[in-house]
Amino acid sequence: MQKILVINPNSSANVTSSMQDSVATMARALPFTLEWMTNSHGPSGIETNAHVQAVAEQMATIVQHTDADAVVIGCFSDPGVSLLRETYDRPTIGIAEAAYRYAMTQTHRFGVLSIVDASVIRHRAHLQHLGIEQFMAGDRPLGLGVAELAGAGVLERLITVGRRLRDIDGAGSIILGCAGLGRYRLPLQAELGLPVIDPVMASIAQATSALLMST
Repeated sequence: MQKILVINPNSSANVTSSMQDSVATMARALPFTLEWMTNSHGPSGIETNAHVQAVAEQMATIVQHTDADAVVIGCFSDPGVSLLRETYDRPTIGIAEAAYRYAMTQTHRFGVLSIVDASVIRHRAHLQHLGIEQFMAGDRPLGLGVAELAGAGVLERLITVGRRLRDIDGAGSIILGCAGLGRYRLPLQAELGLPVIDPVMASIAQATSALLMST
């Protein structure tokens, strides 16, 4: 059976576990095997440009030694994705790009729930690079680091900032701007009354489509 490797570029096993939990139902229906890997040499959270650059090189080393048929890079900064696509002949999916492109099929303009201010700047640059910045209604930070995403009060913070994206920025859908936020998708969607997109789910769906098209 063909295999999709999902790599968590940071060293937090909790983030990897959160990603697995958020796609558990989806995974059972896939015609492919999902393999999960935590980058033990990465930072505990990818929150700066220096973190992104460092893990991009680490992703190249990991992918060089995998026999997976497709690769998902489980960080919303999509570290190393462009280089990996140029270097290896297999589907390589960045969760941010996958989420953006899925959101564009759902609503005219989407909003992004980022973790920190620096993330907003990186996301905008990535959207400009992809040529789809005009589809973003807004990108608002939660003011929380990766290590804080499993703590108390996170859902309430997501709801508060999500309402601003909906009511002030005019977002028709909301993207969770971190791989570790998938656990909040359903309750947040119920509160906002808008589609809420888990980028990990979107990227695995894209990887699956790529593999099915190649067979």
